[in-house]
Amino acid sequence: MPSPSSLAGALTALLFALAAACGSRTGLGVPEGPGRDAGPEVDAAVGPECLRDRDCDDGVPCTRDRCRRGVCERETRNDLCEDGLWCNGVERCTLRGCVPGERPCGGDGVACTIDGCDEATMSCTAEPDDAACPVSRRCDPARGCVTTALASQGQWVYELDLPSGETRTVGAVTGLELEDLALHPDRTLYAVDGRQLFEIDPRTNAREVVAEAPAGERLSGLDVGPDGSLYASGLRALYRMEASGAVETVGVLPDGWRSSGDVAFFEGRLFVTVRRLEAARLEPDALVEVSLVRGEARLLGRLSERCIYGLAPQGDTLYGLTCTGKVLRVDVEAPAVELVRAVPRAGYWGASAR
Repeated sequence: MPSPSSLAGALTALLFALAAACGSRTGLGVPEGPGRDAGPEVDAAVGPECLRDRDCDDGVPCTRDRCRRGVCERETRNDLCEDGLWCNGVERCTLRGCVPGERPCGGDGVACTIDGCDEATMSCTAEPDDAACPVSRRCDPARGCVTTALASQGQWVYELDLPSGETRTVGAVTGLELEDLALHPDRTLYAVDGRQLFEIDPRTNAREVVAEAPAGERLSGLDVGPDGSLYASGLRALYRMEASGAVETVGVLPDGWRSSGDVAFFEGRLFVTVRRLEAARLEPDALVEVSLVRGEARLLGRLSERCIYGLAPQGDTLYGLTCTGKVLRVDVEAPAVELVRAVPRAGYWGASAR
């Protein structure tokens, strides 16, 4: 029988052997460092375990849910989101459900157009809205607000781009011979036919008499003043005409001269195109400035063109329109005119712009 001392030694050796077999704490499967509290990584593409397809239903209508090899798989189906409409874009399916597509017609960048979408033709639309532009501007779908003037010839009213002279027919006021036009800042259009002042709408053929010319007078020019009143040039005088029908003489043209065609306020000054009382048919016009404070008119000088029947101020430019279809730039200081454009087959009796 072994002695007690040898048994104790054997027991001690056995304990050391067991400790060596166990190894370090790492060998025990306990993570070290900061990662010791983290669970195992899970592949986001792998769903829960399953036995059949219905175990994988995620409640998202546009996904195809299947059980494969005991694991749920989800496939997004864009075709299940499409509503068949072109104008609201192509819908997509995500794991959260259907999301709207990007609309194909996001706007053309032109401020004065009303942007839309035509489902029938699957195309974007841009309708011009002239009301979105200032007075004496029209909306061009490509260029935005374009500078314009209104002009008349007989019963017809036209709109022309400045300075190009590109012209469009607005409409007519049948039965009237429109000597001149005046566009109010509130977009009301006025006209004179020699004997009367009218408010007109050539788009609807509407007209309403506002005031009568003084006895024996023939009105040929018209404009709206800074005070909102209408100013008309007659044979020898200038008149203020009110919507109430009141008419007042505010100036007289220089001796030997008569109104040629138009009157215009430009940069705070009032100008009238005139011709000599006994002028030959092809004699050029002249330019007169009228002081409403003193009621006096000053002859500035002759121009190099005849029958300048329309004056249209636009910004820092005063345009003149002739009976032969010329668009002129008028220099009131020289005075002089410069040809901007000759419009074929055109002739202007009056013009107005704001």
